[in-house]
Amino acid sequence: MREFVEPLKKLLEETIKAVVHANSIPELIFVLFVVAVVPAVIEECLFRGLIQRILDRLLSPIVSAVLAGTIFGLFHLNPFDIVTLVGLGIFLGLLRYRSQSLLLPILAHFLNNAMAVFAVYVGMDNDNLIAAAHIQQSFPRFDVPTCHFRRAFCIGFYGIFTFDPARSSAAAVELIHFRNPEKYSYGSI
Repeated sequence: MREFVEPLKKLLEETIKAVVHANSIPELIFVLFVVAVVPAVIEECLFRGLIQRILDRLLSPIVSAVLAGTIFGLFHLNPFDIVTLVGLGIFLGLLRYRSQSLLLPILAHFLNNAMAVFAVYVGMDNDNLIAAAHIQQSFPRFDVPTCHFRRAFCIGFYGIFTFDPARSSAAAVELIHFRNPEKYSYGSI
C-alpha cells in the first residue's frame, strides 16, 4: 500500500508546486489571481453562498456550516490534506454564519491561498522546511498546509468575534454623513 500512496502523494505535491510556481513578479501576480482570487470568490459563492444557505433552510446554522465545510474539503479531491481542508471549510462556514456575509470567508480563503503561493515563491515549501530542520535541529517541522490553516484560523477567529454587521453598516452610514464618528471608533492603535 505504501508503494502506491507515497508516489501518489509526491505527484500531487509536485503538481501543486508546478501550478503555484512563479519566476517573476508578473507571473506571481497572475498566479495569485488564478490560485487565490478566483477560487476564493468562486468557491465561497458556491459553498457558502449557495450550498450552506440551502442547508441553512433545512438544518441548524452550525450543522449546515459543518456539512458545507465537509463538502468543501471533499471537493478538493486531496486525500492527504482532507482533515485540513474539511477543517478550513467548516471554519469558513462558521465565518459566514457569524458575519452573515460572504466577505469574511472570501477574504480568509484568499489569504490562505495567497500565503501558500507566497510560501512557494519565497521557497518556504515542505521540502525546504524539512531540509532546514535537518540542518538545525531546533527548527520545528510543520506542514505548510497546516500552517496556512492556522493563519486563516487566527485571522478568522479575530473576525468572528469582532465583526458585527449591524454595527459596521451603521458606522458606515454615520461616517459617510459625518455623524458621531467617535461613537464607532475602535480606540487608538
